[in-house]
Amino acid sequence: MLSLAQTPTTPAPTNPSGNPPQDGNAEALRAFQRQAGDQAPTLAKDEAGNIKLEWRGSLSLDAYRNDVTPPPGQAAFASPFATGTRERTVFTTEIRLVEPNGAAMFLQAGSMFSNDRAVLSRYPSQLSQLQAGRTTARQNLTVGDVVANYSGLGTSLGMRGLALTQRLGDFSLSAHAGKVAESWDALLNRKPIDGGNSRNQYLRNVFGLKGEYSHSPQLRSYVTWQSFDDSKGSLPEALATAATAHTVAASGGFAWQGETTTLAGELARSSFHREQLAERRADAFVLDGTWRVNTLSLRAGYHEVDADFVSLAQSVPPGVREGYVGFDWPATTWLSVGADWRDALTRYAMPTLPPVDDSAFALLPPPLAPEPTLARGFNTRATINFGPSWPGWNLSIQNAETANGTVSGITGRGRNTNITLSFAAKGWNGSLTLGDGFNRQTGNPAGDSTMESIQFQAGRSFVHADRGGTPLLTLTVSGMAGRQTQRLPTMGNRTDSTQYGLVLAGQHRRFGQLNLQWNDAVLTQPLGGPDLVTRTLQFDFTHPFGAQRALKAYLRHVRRNMGAPQLETTEKLGGVQLSLTW
Repeated sequence: MLSLAQTPTTPAPTNPSGNPPQDGNAEALRAFQRQAGDQAPTLAKDEAGNIKLEWRGSLSLDAYRNDVTPPPGQAAFASPFATGTRERTVFTTEIRLVEPNGAAMFLQAGSMFSNDRAVLSRYPSQLSQLQAGRTTARQNLTVGDVVANYSGLGTSLGMRGLALTQRLGDFSLSAHAGKVAESWDALLNRKPIDGGNSRNQYLRNVFGLKGEYSHSPQLRSYVTWQSFDDSKGSLPEALATAATAHTVAASGGFAWQGETTTLAGELARSSFHREQLAERRADAFVLDGTWRVNTLSLRAGYHEVDADFVSLAQSVPPGVREGYVGFDWPATTWLSVGADWRDALTRYAMPTLPPVDDSAFALLPPPLAPEPTLARGFNTRATINFGPSWPGWNLSIQNAETANGTVSGITGRGRNTNITLSFAAKGWNGSLTLGDGFNRQTGNPAGDSTMESIQFQAGRSFVHADRGGTPLLTLTVSGMAGRQTQRLPTMGNRTDSTQYGLVLAGQHRRFGQLNLQWNDAVLTQPLGGPDLVTRTLQFDFTHPFGAQRALKAYLRHVRRNMGAPQLETTEKLGGVQLSLTW
């Protein structure tokens, strides 16, 4: 961390609101943390009371060698890696400043450089993050990579643009404007090295507003408005699978937070228009609540979202009409139980075809929407603590039952049950999980299946400490084995997937950290043929040079599809990494 002292030149702001005075710096740091999504900066003052500017960053440099041996004639498809020497550089930087008046400013950026197309497939370098902003007790301003999270039916998306929140007493106003793009490269229309298109989807212009009022510490209400437009010229016509679209949505909601109860609801309407097609208007409504009685926690809700509803949030998918209830109850010191029940009807919007004049699309009949489906689910769970006679032992049971059907009479049922026995005591830990389930559907009996699984894991940790009790050497050994069997009774097919693994990890306070890992995965082929075995061996050793520098060496050896010479592929990788932080 590089710190530059700054001498305060202005007095702290007064308190015109009449509310109890608060530490302006602390409030600004809390606001900064909410907006920047990272830990708040640490304020360090010298003897003169100066506030410091902090600059943090990291740099990682990798150099490694790949050697790939593919099956004959399948070099382009057998592995995502290619033989050769590769490099990779990852750089991040973060600058934070808390001013004497309590305001905070920040800049965060990250980028990657590599000649390995398995790491960066389209560009030799990539800007992964760029964000700057200023936060005070009453205002948050962020530009670059920003997130607008207004409500479940309004806006909840990441974009590249600007987001602003202004607080005026009990009222706050938020606004955002920007573009939704696959990456910074797509936004800048950067030409890929393979000569292809820089984008695979339209650039989307987004705008939005939210006003929120706090009626009391428990109750707040809000209204939102948002819009998006696809940029027609941002995608080549050859890649366009649908015409550009325009959407406007508005919502209003409330949230109540009491000592034992919570209740939140929202009502929304959207207008969606795709080029050359009719406008679609739709409504949505959600209501969710919880109630706590002593140790019993209850929850319930109802969601009604039209199939044509469109917004920039995905908390409830369009077309759903559902209700749910559930509870969690620590019945005793040794038993906790819970259950959830949900009943949902899903309706589907009418699909659309690209409005291309004088094409084959004009000769096709209008598309049909899939028929509505009804699904019910009932999940139960229980956890048993065996008490002081068996310290560290627990038994967990989970069961999920589902039933679904369509208006034409096609029905299906499913079940998935898992039982886990686990323990952790005196350096030992382990678990045994048994699973069983099935899926059946009247309209597709060939797809009926049953599933059985077993998973075992056990480990032991050894710690050697110095005279002061500080760990000097830590060694951990763990192993796992598991098997999953899927049967298709109608087809007479069976697939078995088996895994074995062993991990050895050690850490020395002075010399560094060592990891060894072996894993075998065996897969049977449902239509016959030899079993396919994938064996993975990994090794890495990291040696620190002080608190901010480290050198790491790593090796990986993978053999895929052993047992089938026409499919077997070998991948070998070895490299070193130098990492720096400040």
